[in-house]
Amino acid sequence: MSESSTYTKLKEAAEQLNSYASKRKRKKNRSPIAKTIDSVYEFFRSLRASIKYESDDSLLAATEVIRNQRHLLIQLLKEGSPEERRLAESVNQAVIAYNKRCQKNLNFSQEELSPIDLLIPSTVKHYYPPLQKPETETVDNKTVADISHKPPIDDRLETLFRMKVVALLRKYKIVTIPESYPLVQGAPILTLQDADPSKCELKQTLSPLPGITITIKGASDLNPKTKKISRLFPETFSVTFESTQTGFPHPLQRSGWALSNQLLPECPKRLDLLNDTIDLFSRKKRIIYALLHRQKQVDSAKQLLQLNKEAFNAHQTEFLILHQELANTILKAAGEKSDTAYTVIKKYFSSLLTLPNTFETLANTYQYIRDEYISKPHTCLLNHVLNKNSDESAKDCLERSLDLVDKEMTHRIQNEQSSQNQLKWKYVQCLGSKIGRGAKTIILQYFSEDLNFPPPVISLFEQKLQVVAIQQCVEFIEQLSQNTQDVSGAYNAMKQSLISDINVFKEISSSPAYLELSLQLEQYYNRKK
Repeated sequence: MSESSTYTKLKEAAEQLNSYASKRKRKKNRSPIAKTIDSVYEFFRSLRASIKYESDDSLLAATEVIRNQRHLLIQLLKEGSPEERRLAESVNQAVIAYNKRCQKNLNFSQEELSPIDLLIPSTVKHYYPPLQKPETETVDNKTVADISHKPPIDDRLETLFRMKVVALLRKYKIVTIPESYPLVQGAPILTLQDADPSKCELKQTLSPLPGITITIKGASDLNPKTKKISRLFPETFSVTFESTQTGFPHPLQRSGWALSNQLLPECPKRLDLLNDTIDLFSRKKRIIYALLHRQKQVDSAKQLLQLNKEAFNAHQTEFLILHQELANTILKAAGEKSDTAYTVIKKYFSSLLTLPNTFETLANTYQYIRDEYISKPHTCLLNHVLNKNSDESAKDCLERSLDLVDKEMTHRIQNEQSSQNQLKWKYVQCLGSKIGRGAKTIILQYFSEDLNFPPPVISLFEQKLQVVAIQQCVEFIEQLSQNTQDVSGAYNAMKQSLISDINVFKEISSSPAYLELSLQLEQYYNRKK
């Protein structure tokens, strides 16, 4: 199906839903008798076994079109053009209206009409000054004369650049003044020569919270002979604020480690059939919205992050011992018998004892595992689903992606000059390959209803990964809701979260409530289509 054909079908489906939702709309201020007649009509209408309009093939087909294209709609909301985002938002509005109408019929079977899971944008982007959106959003897309040449900037101009950045952050109230100084001072300035040999672009990227990126760009004069920056142009400076939230914690937002959002289904077709699990999805959506649009919630997340850092630093040895036990337990749960793997774990944690910023280093390592062994294969499969330009099976697609990641990691280990970094990459490959292979089956389970193949059988280790992912998501949401106020509270929460994860990998029944949610997901994906 072509892109234009898909968009047309989505527009038509939205129209069908709007038509259904607008049926029998009542005027306001109607007489009591008219309202009574309406109530009687709706009562008897709800008792009927079936309703002609609700069983109409065109409406059922419309709901199926939207469910089948929900991955595309999410992609359009995240990365689409303005026109594509408007299309996705119009479908969302139609879904809202349709779901409101569906609420009158509370008992649905698989064959009847049922509510559609509402898609919510997980990314917001703002430009400052407003109405001056840059034509190119990344330095990589900029026309350059020599990308290998990065014009040097002297101390005076670097200080002026950082002062300008702080002033912009203050002017547009993007972050607080006390917060801005360490952010701006700690982030490097990227310089890139323009195609015009007399111009240069300067860029700085700040991240006050996982998922939030602030990019500042400005032009400068470049001495064509010395290739040095000679003058800044303050009037050219612009700021891009982008926040992407998943409702799942970054390793920094827990004890230094976390699995990945891809180990939870993003948008099941029939959320109404998920029983207790529906509450997790609802809470997850609320926290995503709050982190995108409510400054109070963002401030709470920043405070939690700072408390986590302080708590880890105050109890570093204790946390590293727990982390090493966790890594060993994961390997055992995955069936690893090689002494070499456990030696890699031991050496990596021994090396952390001598490093500054241990918490950030450990979290960064786990972020690599997430990105390389879970997110990359998931993105590969998602593109496969959206583009449908290959006969490759979903399983083969994930296997190919994981094999490629392993090859790249082996090459990185062999060519790494730093012994510390080599230990890190060995750790990433050692643990990541186990987690990635387990995640593969979970991801296949979620995509089975999209690609119409029987869901794979989930092994005990894979189910443990799924239970831990559910546990981490719930704990993160609850921590943000509780608004931890002191280091002691953060320490207790971090320690308990590590112990809970270790216990699940030892014995899955240690978290019965989250195991039940995992079993509900298994039952849902194995239901008769």
